[in-house]
Amino acid sequence: PLERSGLARWIFDPDRLVWCARRATGLRDLGERSHPEGLAVACASLRLEAGLDVLGQLVVGNALIESVSNRLRYVDGLARVPQRFEVPLTRPLFIVGLPRSGTTLLQRLLCAAPGTRGIPLWQATQPIVGRHDRRRRRLGWRIGFLRAALPGLMSKHAFELDSAEEAINLFESAGGWNPFLWRIASCHGYVRWMLEQDANTPYACFVDLLRWIAAPTPDRRLVLKTPDHLGYLTELHALLPDAIFVRVHRDASRCVSSYASLSATMHSISARSIDSVAIGRTSLAIWAQHSARADAAQVPVIDVDYEALCSDPLATVAWIHARAGLRWSREERVAILEEIARRPAGRFGRHVYALRDYGLTDDMIRTQFRLAARTQE
Repeated sequence: PLERSGLARWIFDPDRLVWCARRATGLRDLGERSHPEGLAVACASLRLEAGLDVLGQLVVGNALIESVSNRLRYVDGLARVPQRFEVPLTRPLFIVGLPRSGTTLLQRLLCAAPGTRGIPLWQATQPIVGRHDRRRRRLGWRIGFLRAALPGLMSKHAFELDSAEEAINLFESAGGWNPFLWRIASCHGYVRWMLEQDANTPYACFVDLLRWIAAPTPDRRLVLKTPDHLGYLTELHALLPDAIFVRVHRDASRCVSSYASLSATMHSISARSIDSVAIGRTSLAIWAQHSARADAAQVPVIDVDYEALCSDPLATVAWIHARAGLRWSREERVAILEEIARRPAGRFGRHVYALRDYGLTDDMIRTQFRLAARTQE
């Protein structure tokens, strides 16, 4: 089988990946990693479970090299300019919720208010850069390729070059605990391993990089979202006790099936074939556990209903501003209305999916969510 071939073993050799990253960056120090075994776990999972074709192996292998490179740049940055990682953040706002629950829309609306900013995808993929900054151009090519290769992708997630986006790539710099990998390949075993790990150190690295990114504009409030934060509210709150947390609620069955559909689409880019049922079950395991952790977290949260957000986004944003004690004036109102006008519903088409395509039922999802909740009691 291709996944057991000499090529796959060579591509997903952790020592080779580290060597390539060191050569690409000219840096050597990986620092003290909380999960040094993580790269080997990821490599084994990708090689044996992801069903990658030859091109997919090369693409995902290169993504791992970029991940290790980001770790090297982070450790180098800590040594060279430690003061940049100490910049105080202006009370950041985190949007959390199950994936496919409107968190992207809400982030982009909240980012439209004056005095705020998100993190564009080109910056999240490589937060620390050398002398020559080609990040935006390179990512533009990648987004163009994705749109051409997968015409229906934009109806599932609207990738935009300069808009605020998930900052999940920042975890690459943690050096082993990297939830971004599931976004590009079916690494089921690696996901199960991550769910069992302590995430305090990866989140400390994540917050370090938020400070690095915010340093040139320290007075602007970061508005951030990554669905995975749902399971780690306690860790984030401990690191940023004055942060604002907004949680969007939507029916779990709709969210899990929609997420499985998006995951299957992304995984198919690099795979000979995908196991939709396995993707559905891993998706369910992830979000049942994260949701249970969020329910158990002793963290102040502003709760938002998905249907209310969709039916009246302006009122929802105004209500969040009021609850969080943020300014709401004519200037904010006009800015949000302009952003709403830029994002008419369905402008990229309709995302069609069904639970049965991923081996799931409503009863399975409800049961798994209940069982996960009991483990947190």
